[in-house]
Amino acid sequence: MDVGEANKLLTLFTADLGLLFVAAQGVRVMKSKLRPSIQDLSFSKVALVRGKEYWRLTSAEKLISLYDKRVPLYVRKFMTGILQFVKRLTAGEAKHEELFDMLSKLFTFCFENSKYFSDLIKTSPTSSPHRSNVLKSLTLITEFRVLESLGYGSDDKDFDEIRDIFVWKIELIEKLSLEESLEFRIKIEKHIKKALESSHL
Repeated sequence: MDVGEANKLLTLFTADLGLLFVAAQGVRVMKSKLRPSIQDLSFSKVALVRGKEYWRLTSAEKLISLYDKRVPLYVRKFMTGILQFVKRLTAGEAKHEELFDMLSKLFTFCFENSKYFSDLIKTSPTSSPHRSNVLKSLTLITEFRVLESLGYGSDDKDFDEIRDIFVWKIELIEKLSLEESLEFRIKIEKHIKKALESSHL
């Protein structure tokens, strides 16, 4: 969020402290050295100091950005939605190493498989059920795993196939995207809805 003439208030999700709001001074000035490293939807290495109201950014190094031109727009929109989902569930500072690692691997998966996601645009128009099911499946798997890592999982063995929060495979997404997997997608959706109701978030 832009603040004043040259500053930003950043929302960061970290392994050690969870969700943080960080003041970044002067980063909207073109000559700012930090400016290229705090792009939205970026996975970055940052250094912070605690201020009175907010943490303060002192250095940053961008590692991966989903604004890379190879990554299609709909993947960025998907990741934005997931980060909003995480923000909703992780208010306040708390250690979330497992969830952070999962999101890091998801970020890398989306970046490294940008060609697969781009090819979907070429082979499947916006109205294509397959492309829609791929995005739906990826979203369901991710939301299930976010909830699982936060303690809102399920002992149902039917979910074992999607339970491993650290393994991301195109084959699994494609399998879940098939029309014959519709019933299972609905089951995942119902579990997510019930878990959110239980969390009161």
